[in-house]
Amino acid sequence: MQPTVTPVFYSIINLPLLYISLNGVFEDFNGDIVVYGYCDDTRYGFLGKFNGTQIIDVAYIPIVNTELISGCCGYDQFGNMCYAFANIMGEAIRLDNNFLPINDKFQITDGYISCITWDNANGNYIFSGNIPDANPSLYSFIGYFDDNFNLQNIFVFEPISAYPLTNSCEQRTLHYQVEGTEVILCQQLRIGYPNNMDAIWLTRLDYMSGQINIMRNQIFPSHKLLLYDIAYNWENDNIYIGSLYSLWTRT
Repeated sequence: MQPTVTPVFYSIINLPLLYISLNGVFEDFNGDIVVYGYCDDTRYGFLGKFNGTQIIDVAYIPIVNTELISGCCGYDQFGNMCYAFANIMGEAIRLDNNFLPINDKFQITDGYISCITWDNANGNYIFSGNIPDANPSLYSFIGYFDDNFNLQNIFVFEPISAYPLTNSCEQRTLHYQVEGTEVILCQQLRIGYPNNMDAIWLTRLDYMSGQINIMRNQIFPSHKLLLYDIAYNWENDNIYIGSLYSLWTRT
């Protein structure tokens, strides 16, 4: 496969950071590229913005364990472009076009937000995650904020399985907007002894009403699966899941 454009390389040398690790990228409404992740062993949240020729802005959050794991571009209640992120602590935050905070951080009680997207048609921020402290921690959730980052609704789901489930996602519960207010919620499950398998649990639902349309699961024959991303193709109605199927065995 050959590149369709000429690659552009950037060097960031003006920050007092040991190293930078990226978790994701998106294009904002101005056509600029926003990257996010973390820097240093402290897991400071990291942000960068680029256009086709230069670095526009680079910032980091000097607070331990604020690594950014999901992000999107949206609008605030005044119609200004802004950015929303989920961090490794399960919090949702929102920043303005200059990477300055414009809302207090938000976290679900006992839950961790791990994915956030923007619904442009309805002016909502959709978020999903899981509740790791449940016993067992099987529950995932999906909900949404309005354009002022006020919580509007949240729905919690428990997967159904003929196998003994021992915990929920090791990495992230993900979602992808399909059409209208329908989304696909994707959760990783661990199936315990004596089966010792992993599974992906898929739920197609309306994120505003909580109405479930389809539920499916896919079994993997060992404890080796880590989820990273999900996408949907409208042309062939296929779901694509980005994951790591590790070749090593956990002990």
